[in-house]
Amino acid sequence: MDESNKIVQLTLETLNRALEISQKMGDREGEATTLTNMGGVYDDSGEKNRALDYYNQALPIWTEIGDRNGEASTLNNIGRIYADTGDLPRALEYYNQALPIRKEIDDLKGESTTLNNMGAVHSALGEKQKAMEIFDDALSIMIKTGNRAEEAYTRFNIACVHIELKNLKAAETEFAESLAILEPLEDIFAETARNCLEMVRSQITDEEK
Repeated sequence: MDESNKIVQLTLETLNRALEISQKMGDREGEATTLTNMGGVYDDSGEKNRALDYYNQALPIWTEIGDRNGEASTLNNIGRIYADTGDLPRALEYYNQALPIRKEIDDLKGESTTLNNMGAVHSALGEKQKAMEIFDDALSIMIKTGNRAEEAYTRFNIACVHIELKNLKAAETEFAESLAILEPLEDIFAETARNCLEMVRSQITDEEK
């Protein structure tokens, strides 16, 4: 067993002990938190089905105790797993449940995260105009909250949709905006944005010849 697997195993053993204690004490919040954390460990380890099992155990508890943030986050996590495993319509079902809760509790960061996830799914389904509308909604929130890194990632997503729609000039603008934000932050994603910007500019030049 390599070092990373040992760490995962130790983490799960610790969480299992915490889960047993929460269940014995009737601590429903602690139980939901631990189940969610266990789902996260399996999720990060690539064991999506096991992660889904733990998220599905946590979800009704969050609902039962009225923790709307926990409920929305878990719905989003479940949706993301379905998206990662290729069940895009099912992913949208869960994102569409998470989004109104995040709006209800005024969780702007969570709302923009779910919107970005939804936009990616609609884009993958070939619904480019719908994806663009959703990414634009997410971008408005990012600008409002001053979350510059997430704004850059969203602009990158918008640029990718513009490429699909053959709007190269618009894609160039969004890639350039994304790069301008990411470079001062020394974000590792800046290199990707730079490469995409150069690619689009090359395509534009070729078309203008």
